[in-house]
Amino acid sequence: MIKLILISITLNFVLIFFYKRLNFFSVYNHEKSKSISLIGGNIIIINFIVFFVYSIVFDKEILVEFFSQKRQLYSFLIASIGIYLMGVFDDKYNLNPITKIFVMLFFIIFVILGDNNLFIYILKFQTFEISLGVYSLFFSAFCFLVFINAINMFDGINLQVSFYSIFILIYLFLNFFHPYFCLFLIISILSFSILNAKNISFLGNSGSHFLGFLFSYLLIKFYNLNINFIYAEEIILLMLIPGLDMLRVSSKRIISGNNPLKGDINHLHHIIKNKTNSNYALLINFVITILPIIIHEFLKFQLIHIILIGILVYYSVFLFFRKNNILE
Repeated sequence: MIKLILISITLNFVLIFFYKRLNFFSVYNHEKSKSISLIGGNIIIINFIVFFVYSIVFDKEILVEFFSQKRQLYSFLIASIGIYLMGVFDDKYNLNPITKIFVMLFFIIFVILGDNNLFIYILKFQTFEISLGVYSLFFSAFCFLVFINAINMFDGINLQVSFYSIFILIYLFLNFFHPYFCLFLIISILSFSILNAKNISFLGNSGSHFLGFLFSYLLIKFYNLNINFIYAEEIILLMLIPGLDMLRVSSKRIISGNNPLKGDINHLHHIIKNKTNSNYALLINFVITILPIIIHEFLKFQLIHIILIGILVYYSVFLFFRKNNILE
């Protein structure tokens, strides 16, 4: 554990120091009138690769926690790197949304077929169960696809996805689910956050798609392995606010006759930012994102009631900031 932490800290210190050499390309920020690197995905994928190279060469016991068969490892690594590279091409060439969906589905189905622990056969709610049977593959792929796109849409202001990612990783870490890997990723995301906070670098689609895929993988396995006997509602609580925001914005685009996958500035963080500033938007969005899990952990309400509270809070904040400018 100590050796891994030292490796991670040293690696990320080097990456931050030499970040300009890792910048494959950049985008122009009109607000700051300068080009900003899309290094975020590079930092995270380098940490990801180093972790697994170290585990394969020096400590195979870590891999036993992850994978019971070699095909699970190979399918996971191939799909993860494939999703990342798709994001790199998207950042560089602005891929067609339909093309991205098909590429993502290819890698998603590939990784699911390589690991039986990714098939969601039963949805275990607090008061009932739903058996998915032959539809388990389709539902699992749907969960991957939805969360990848939700994370991508959530990446609209500096540090938002970083904070959310660290929150999910801390949740998994505290539940003793692959703690070494979670800690390694937390350090890498903190390293990127230093650059992101200074507006030096963005996460890019390569980083947001990769993180969305990775968290989908981890949360589905966490749910299926059921280490601490969790219900489906608890996973919903973790993903509630990004999911609600994606659902609202996508529905509005469809009703308006627009492509639901084409970006705009109608997300909650944009609305709050336009009426206040980026710092308020980051703080408010983060608070309402973690609120459902906090209520669950400390107040022990019925899970369905917490979901309803989360929905009420989200739409209350949305309606308030759509109508008011609190800094006037």
